[in-house]
Amino acid sequence: SDRLARAGGQRPAGDSPRASYLCIMSGSQPVEHREGLQTIGGDWFIKDVSGAVELHLDGGEVRSKEPRFGGKPLVGKPREGSKHFEMDVEMGGFPMIAAMTSRSGQKLLEFSNGGIWSKGSPLAASPAAAAAGIPMSEVKKHNSKDSAWVVLHGKVYDLTEFLPDHPGGDKVVLDWAGKDATKFWSAIHKPDWIQEYAKPEWCLGPLGPEPTVPVNEELRKAQEEIKALKAELAQLTAAPSRPSQGLKEAFAATKAAQVVPQASSLSAEVEVSPRVELKGKRIAVVGHGPVGHDFIVKLVGMVGDGALDITVVGEEPRMAYDRVHLTEYFEHRDASKLGMCDQKWFTDHKVTLKTSVRAEKIDRDACSLTLRDVKSGATEEMPYDACVLCTGSYPFVPPLKNLSSDVVGVFVYRTIEDLESMILFAKKSTKAAVIGGGLLGLEAAKAVYDLGQETHVLEMAPYLMPTQLDEGGGKVLGQKISDMSIDVHTGSRLAEVVVEGGVLKGVRLTDADHPEEYLLEVDMLVVSAGIRPRDELARTSGLAVGQRGGVLVNNRMQSSDPRIFALGEVACHKGICYGLIAPGWDQASVLAKNFEDATWGLSKGKKSGETPAEAPLYEGSDLSTKLKLLGVDVASFGSSLDFWFKRQFHESDAKKQGLSFTLQVDPFSGLYRKLIFHEESQKLMGGLLVGNADDYFSLLGLSQQDSLGKKAPVDLFLGGSSEAGVDDLSDDSIVCLCQKVSKKDIVDAVKEKDCATIPDLKRVTTAGAGCGGCVLSTGFVPKILKNALEECGKKLFTGISPHFPFSRRELFEIIKLKELKTYEEVVEACARVGKIPDLKKALAGDEVCKPVVASILASLWQESPVKSGLKELQDTNDHFLANIQRSGQYSVIPRVPGGELTPDELILMGTVAKKYNLWTKVTGAQRIGLFGANVWQLPSIWEELCYGRTSFESADGKVAAKVETEGMESGHAYGKALRAVKTCVGTSWCRFGVQDSVGMGNRIEQRYKGFRAPHKWKMGVSGCMRECAEAQGKDIGLVATTKGYNLYVGGNHGTSPKHATLFLTDLSDDDCIKYIDRVMMYYTFTSDPLTRTSKWLENLEGGIEHLREVVIDDKLGLCEELDQRMQNQVDTYECEWKKVVDSPELRKKFRQFANVDDTKFGDLEWSQQRKQKKIAVEDLPTIIGPAKIGKDKADGTWHWVDVGSPDDFPKGGGFAVKVSSSELAVYNHVGSGKWYATQNSCPHKQLQVLSRGLIGMHGDVPKIACPIHKNTYNLETGKGISNAGLNIASFDAKVEGGRVLVHLPPDDVLDKALARQDPKGNSECQG
Repeated sequence: SDRLARAGGQRPAGDSPRASYLCIMSGSQPVEHREGLQTIGGDWFIKDVSGAVELHLDGGEVRSKEPRFGGKPLVGKPREGSKHFEMDVEMGGFPMIAAMTSRSGQKLLEFSNGGIWSKGSPLAASPAAAAAGIPMSEVKKHNSKDSAWVVLHGKVYDLTEFLPDHPGGDKVVLDWAGKDATKFWSAIHKPDWIQEYAKPEWCLGPLGPEPTVPVNEELRKAQEEIKALKAELAQLTAAPSRPSQGLKEAFAATKAAQVVPQASSLSAEVEVSPRVELKGKRIAVVGHGPVGHDFIVKLVGMVGDGALDITVVGEEPRMAYDRVHLTEYFEHRDASKLGMCDQKWFTDHKVTLKTSVRAEKIDRDACSLTLRDVKSGATEEMPYDACVLCTGSYPFVPPLKNLSSDVVGVFVYRTIEDLESMILFAKKSTKAAVIGGGLLGLEAAKAVYDLGQETHVLEMAPYLMPTQLDEGGGKVLGQKISDMSIDVHTGSRLAEVVVEGGVLKGVRLTDADHPEEYLLEVDMLVVSAGIRPRDELARTSGLAVGQRGGVLVNNRMQSSDPRIFALGEVACHKGICYGLIAPGWDQASVLAKNFEDATWGLSKGKKSGETPAEAPLYEGSDLSTKLKLLGVDVASFGSSLDFWFKRQFHESDAKKQGLSFTLQVDPFSGLYRKLIFHEESQKLMGGLLVGNADDYFSLLGLSQQDSLGKKAPVDLFLGGSSEAGVDDLSDDSIVCLCQKVSKKDIVDAVKEKDCATIPDLKRVTTAGAGCGGCVLSTGFVPKILKNALEECGKKLFTGISPHFPFSRRELFEIIKLKELKTYEEVVEACARVGKIPDLKKALAGDEVCKPVVASILASLWQESPVKSGLKELQDTNDHFLANIQRSGQYSVIPRVPGGELTPDELILMGTVAKKYNLWTKVTGAQRIGLFGANVWQLPSIWEELCYGRTSFESADGKVAAKVETEGMESGHAYGKALRAVKTCVGTSWCRFGVQDSVGMGNRIEQRYKGFRAPHKWKMGVSGCMRECAEAQGKDIGLVATTKGYNLYVGGNHGTSPKHATLFLTDLSDDDCIKYIDRVMMYYTFTSDPLTRTSKWLENLEGGIEHLREVVIDDKLGLCEELDQRMQNQVDTYECEWKKVVDSPELRKKFRQFANVDDTKFGDLEWSQQRKQKKIAVEDLPTIIGPAKIGKDKADGTWHWVDVGSPDDFPKGGGFAVKVSSSELAVYNHVGSGKWYATQNSCPHKQLQVLSRGLIGMHGDVPKIACPIHKNTYNLETGKGISNAGLNIASFDAKVEGGRVLVHLPPDDVLDKALARQDPKGNSECQG
């Protein structure tokens, strides 16, 4: 009830502090409102006061008959609508609250000052009455200037009004507010001081006992369980205080690798057997990493489910996961997203999996493995007929003084567990160093960079990635990484690790910039200086190992024991232990095929007389690789292993081998491109690419050819013609290096297995299952797929986005036929068709598919783009019906039909521009643009323009205007709609004019205004053949003749100018309208998204002739529908801005912030430029690096902040909020079903506009796209998606109790990280 809310200390607006607390006596029951009105009249006795007070009801008020209270009667106003009887009372000039209750059959009036009146007779004392009073827990809440309660001699006083009058100042009272001050104040005051200073009405009543609450045993147990779980969770998520387990295991592996093999085990090579023989069906696979899993998948696929008894043993607690993309774990922190399999796969394919089990020993004589459970320590023996070692590698930890497995703060970078330990440790660390500047080292550097650490890379060589790059490429890469605020220390010589009390404190070293030894203070050290093969099982069992480690294998991947095999990083083939994933997969393919031969025989099924097939041999792997390291493209490719092992990319070595090179360097963009050629044949031997590797696959393909064909080395410069056509590739050309998939494999999958999409090809051929580069648009696979489909008479399917596998034309037809009106209806209807791969992700959408659907809905139904449900689909400009500018402000451009503008309209626009201090310019489309409007001003500006009423007077009185004229309409300069119709004056004034071009221009602009199409479109009307309106450079152009107009279609200016095509000649005005209707509507029916009419016509099958057949000859029977739909557009047109102006609900969507009424004037300062003020020429600088704050830094000082009601935020969209002085963006994400919060500032140019962007999904990751430059960010982590160097602060958000809450640090911490002073901008305005 209201009374109970007041009893909780919540003060209604307008109530005084004294009236805020109503204490109900224990044992009293509230009286119903109607009964109270009937009972209130009569004699009432005041507790401890003699005599009765007679009350009566007079005209809806309760009054005392005698003026006994300061010469005035009691006046009470019963609260209408209250369930129980309560009244607001004024007694002796003081307001309070009274409630009627009943106890032991007697009616009572209980007052907020502690007074109690009884009906009919004095109140009898009782234990319950003596116990009544205000509990101390309530007093403690009132300890501020707004409400200061103090306990004195057992009574509670509200001394709020005493604060300004206290002789010693308000601090004396505030120090004791919410406390019992009896002892202290009595010691310094005389006994009767209370009567001297305190007014009687300040006494709220006696201090009472705390309310007793019966013990709920179930609740108590639940609270204890929650407390225990919180303690356990805190322990699990606390920053590690013990040494890293991964580091301990690396030291243990190093020690195990020091076992000196028997002399007979050090062999140069293992003899190749004619074929592999299996003595039985028991296959033991030791190691369940990516290579081990790839092997069993291929083996099962070749021999069939259950044909062999396969057992896989893995020492990690989880099944195989993708180590190639290990760093991506920091984006989602979900191990399942890196998983390569699940338990169901093993069950379905009859394969046994043992996780958290380590192979301790191989008994070669008994053909048995000793296994130990790493959790329980239990051991078991497992016999085998063939054993495949896929134990991989361990991180190499260089011998450094003071570095041991017992140092806290040192990590290796190898497993998910390593990453989780780093994540926890990063909560208390700020600076990290990575030992190693190679592939793995730079991956680790990205990891600590993503954790928000000040990052240092320590590389011994004079440049980064010395194995893959030369000095020039390595230094360019180093500079690119340094530009991201990562410190690169090349030429490093590490002297020692500094440890204090078992905890890392730093590293002592010299480097290229510091010849004198110095201390680099760091909290975290990540060792990623290379890997070594995990070959301890081989060493202890007497298997042959290589000079530098690794299990020696032959071309059948067979070790020196014919029953034991090795794959991946542990295998040493011809003296090489490959450290890349692709060679491991090559080896897995070879061994699986040899096992198939041993199981069934590869000759099975061969026709009589055919040559028996032989099991393949492993001849080595290509080391070519393309990576993106810290957002930088890096690639190294070669035609053979000689490219790396003979250092053909080093100038001195290249010359000795008869090789030359071309070099392309751009220090401004960070491009380094070195291509090596044979001097005589000009064969491409290999290359190094840094900064841009878009044509990597084309160059790699060329390097596999004997010559360049018709090309010359100069053609391979970036920007030349290095792109190789798929027709130039031979059938056996490898187009997927990771899985060794050839061009023929792709073609056969399309022609023989009906593959029609990239996912189909991945499933059938495994192409793209590794790094994924070959299936990107820059790879060969999509091109081969397209060609193969065309050869089969099929067309490559292209949808508008991964969430919507429909072309725009298909989607338009579905929406039109089913009359779908919302995005949700479109998704659900498409899902029923069966083509939506993931309904939840499609509902979330993205910055690609949402605007396409919005455009189609607008073209068909013409509803307001800012209507709820549609606004969240709109791209940058339609989102607020205005073009966003680089200051975060907007332009205002009214329609000027045909370029005809009245003087009144000129005055109207000029007055608005003066009033709102807007920069003014004639636009390229023959209109007047007002620039610099702020989002919250837009409705007011457009209200004055739409209704033609405004006024202005300058401060000095020199400029004054008041306008009342016809209003102006939206010019749709922000939409994919008709922008403007450019005209010359025609017969209105020109002596050469033959038609009224202005009149015609006005007519067609009025007809097509607001019509949404796949892209913006423009028209022009020239009054004669002199073509002053340049109509032949427009989407639709009319050029006057003496007989009418020639109609042109499909032209445009801009970045790709296109001359329009003559469509019809000598048309009347009405015929012009008819054919423009049909052309534009057919274009809207059939075009791809964001395609201008010129490109549409160019791609239209049958071209201009087909268009004539459709709109003139009605070949498709569409003309009637095209005519009707365009006429419906004309008939239902409404000015979008007038609709906003007239709708309070729509106007709310243009607030600056959801939670406060604050406003601002853009994000850039304004300065005088020529005759006007405008935004500064220089943008704000881009901020590269980790976010300054975020939820990963949360601690006990963080708290949940209320930022509004869920209704204040659009479903599927975002809105800005202001907390203290910081701007944040809060998002209601439909796809994930979660709320998110981030900083509102995009680090690229620092405009605070992220809340206005489109949210969606990037795979499984929720994202936000900046509306200015389309940079995308992970809403969960704040990490940059489109650019790894750009990161934003992210915070937890939720809805609780009907309010949106954001988990934030204290205001001063938040403001220090995110707040900035708003610029003055164009604030010197009157609107």
